Amino acid sequence: YIEWLNFASEADINEPPTKWLAKDRFNKPMGAFTHYFPDVFSPIWQEHAVRESRKLLEGDGWALKNPETIGYWTDNEWAYGDLYDFIWGDTAIHAFIDWLQGRNTLPSVDKLFEESGSSIDLDVINGFEKLIPYQSIAELNESWSSDYFTYNYRSFEQIASEKDLLIRGHDDPVSQDIQQFVRLMYKLYVDTVIDNIRSVEAEFSKQTGHKTSHLIFSNRFSIDTPAALSTIRKNMDLFNRFDVIAVNLYPGYNMSAGYYPRSLLKMIKQTFHDTTGKPLYISEFGIAAEDASHCDREPCLSVRRWRPHTVTTQQERGDAYESIISVLSNLPWVVGANWFQWTNGYTGPRGSDPRNSGIVRDDDTFYEPLSRAMKKVNQQVSKMRRTKDFSYEDINWPQTVITICE
Repeated sequence: YIEWLNFASEADINEPPTKWLAKDRFNKPMGAFTHYFPDVFSPIWQEHAVRESRKLLEGDGWALKNPETIGYWTDNEWAYGDLYDFIWGDTAIHAFIDWLQGRNTLPSVDKLFEESGSSIDLDVINGFEKLIPYQSIAELNESWSSDYFTYNYRSFEQIASEKDLLIRGHDDPVSQDIQQFVRLMYKLYVDTVIDNIRSVEAEFSKQTGHKTSHLIFSNRFSIDTPAALSTIRKNMDLFNRFDVIAVNLYPGYNMSAGYYPRSLLKMIKQTFHDTTGKPLYISEFGIAAEDASHCDREPCLSVRRWRPHTVTTQQERGDAYESIISVLSNLPWVVGANWFQWTNGYTGPRGSDPRNSGIVRDDDTFYEPLSRAMKKVNQQVSKMRRTKDFSYEDINWPQTVITICE
């Protein structure tokens, strides 16, 4: 059992999202609805992180003392990639201005926390200080100005009001400061999530004598474009405090709807395992089939949303499951995988984009070709002796259905 927590992506926060999210200079949030990345300096978000972790104490700490609990999900598919454009959160921009000046106690941020009634005290994390702070705004103007843009700020505070700061090219001199600050943002997210959870576990252990320390899973990263993966890879080392890195990895683009190409698996390993040294858990994967389409209920089951990872028949879904699990179970840096999901997906009324995600039909009977393949391969995997020296070359990649290597 893995307890579900939502620190950012589907956070239960009553305040308008624009008050606590990472935003660009045009006030656009980082991510779409339910997939937001927070302004990690925000008192609203920091207080939410405390409340969210304390949900583990609900039901007399059921999730903490349940012997079947192995860990906690912390977020699902928050947006990542160009975070360097999203330093304009209501609090983050003031933290950035303090940081530029070497004001590591973040006095401007402290003032906002005090005004909000929060007693949380944030400082720049050790090792993430600006090594050579700007002594004057004139020094900053000179350092940042280039053929791309000339900066003429009259005060540090004007950075927040002018909103003309952005990276205009790969060699733009402002890039170094912004990218360093982005690392601080990611590090503060990681530390906030993990420290709050571990604090609750310690409190529970002290009060009850029931010692508990479960696995903390990272945000469930949705695999996006190669460019986004390249960007997050630069900062993934900061996520090594998590016990397991979670990745939602759907096969796709029809021609490869039933398997993962070697190039994709290499990219996943390089991005999430090689950078952190932590194992991966495939927190979601699934395949739809066209022969599931029917209109026995409203909305009519279709394949629109899952068109990129849709095969023709339920037999092909079963073949795909066998292929994917066979490969994943032989990769020593992958420790588990979750099929999404038990039932078909209906996200609302007509036109809401339902999908053939289920192991069972709407009448609760199995899609037999799929369920047979699942039973067969799961039994085989349970008897495997995994090895750390398994290689990509041990897989017969041209085949769609791959026999498990034992």
